[in-house]
Amino acid sequence: MLNVSFLTDSSQPVAYGLYPTLGVTPMDMVRTRQLYIALLCLLTIPAVAQVQTDRGFDLQIKQLSSISDKQLKYPKAVGRYYRQNNLKPVWTGNLKSESPTWKAMLILDCVLQFGLSHADYHPDQLKYSLLQDLQENPAKVSDAAKAKFDVMLTDAMISLINDLHYGKLNPIYGSKRLDVGLGIPLVAEDALRDMLKGPDIYAAIFNVQPKSKAYADLQGWMSKWKGQYTGDCYEVPEADVRRVAINMERLRWAAIDDTQAYLQVNIPTYQLTYHTVDSDRYFKVIVGKQGTPTPQVQTRVTHIVIAPEKRLGCDNSYGSVLFRTADQYDFYLQDTPDKQIFKHVKRAIGTPCVALDGASDLAQALLNVDGQPGSAKQLVKNLTKLKYQLFMLTRPVSLSVTYITCALKDGELVVYDDPYQLDRPLQTAFYQRADRSSVH
Repeated sequence: MLNVSFLTDSSQPVAYGLYPTLGVTPMDMVRTRQLYIALLCLLTIPAVAQVQTDRGFDLQIKQLSSISDKQLKYPKAVGRYYRQNNLKPVWTGNLKSESPTWKAMLILDCVLQFGLSHADYHPDQLKYSLLQDLQENPAKVSDAAKAKFDVMLTDAMISLINDLHYGKLNPIYGSKRLDVGLGIPLVAEDALRDMLKGPDIYAAIFNVQPKSKAYADLQGWMSKWKGQYTGDCYEVPEADVRRVAINMERLRWAAIDDTQAYLQVNIPTYQLTYHTVDSDRYFKVIVGKQGTPTPQVQTRVTHIVIAPEKRLGCDNSYGSVLFRTADQYDFYLQDTPDKQIFKHVKRAIGTPCVALDGASDLAQALLNVDGQPGSAKQLVKNLTKLKYQLFMLTRPVSLSVTYITCALKDGELVVYDDPYQLDRPLQTAFYQRADRSSVH
């Protein structure tokens, strides 16, 4: 069960400061107090004894006693949100047709267009019939039901923001870490607060998504097939929909931003992309075989080593250029003396570290963009002599090693190799709740 203690200042009774004392009637104060206590009861049952309530609230508490941590995906984030909102309702105060409440419900209805599943966002609790009653016949809806609707919608929107920004199954930013809310790039409850203050909640939701063309292309494809063409005579295989959805998920993990320079190694295409604001350059790579796979990592290239010592490479076949990274995996990009190996079409035949064709060209390009043209020239000289030298990048370059198995090319969906057979297990995990709910 959730603990309400993090919502309140334990030095004063819970009921203090929950409602204004001017400009309202005693009955208004009683009803407002009931709503807030119902909200507190929703967030916790064990802490009910700490709340100064009347016997009249016992029934509400019993009605809400089934609410547990399992029903809120982000209980700590939800608690922080209501605490910062002075424990006031977020959604049930303004129920006009153009209010954020109706817009949020419509957004949750459209999550298929983001490659997500409606089943993940409390569809059993967030009913339009209840919302309509709240708008047209509020007296027939109990304070407990209002509180439950309010909290569930907050949790659903926080979940959606996290799912769109980080992904549902992010191996680094899991739900427990996001719920704590410390040391993360985007805090969902803060983003939600900004959305509700802003002029356009729809645009704000779109803006939390990754800012890469690859992601935007797949999201546009998904929007077309799961929104624009839904119910028309057009058909698209469900396998394609699920393939696109899990690759949108992977692109959320990668958090690639096309407005910045970056390196991306995509394992299924056996290719490295060096992206700058002006252009893209492509290099063939060798990645790990299935028994020794290349890990999916998010890191930065910090320096380049010419004629590296033997112990620095992933194996004994490294070449004369090594790109070192700032990560815990001891992961490298490296040259290789065997240039014939790049003639293979399927190049998942190496070690976990990535062997790169054209490593010297990439090293020079990185140094030039880093504002070190002199170092780029020195690198070429030292390569001819195989003389050891280390070049630090003043601005380390982001490196994402991804596993993207489809993309949009000229408007058509292109499917790539799946060398590590990772699509099926990810799809199973990604659609677990949706598939379970469809059975029932």
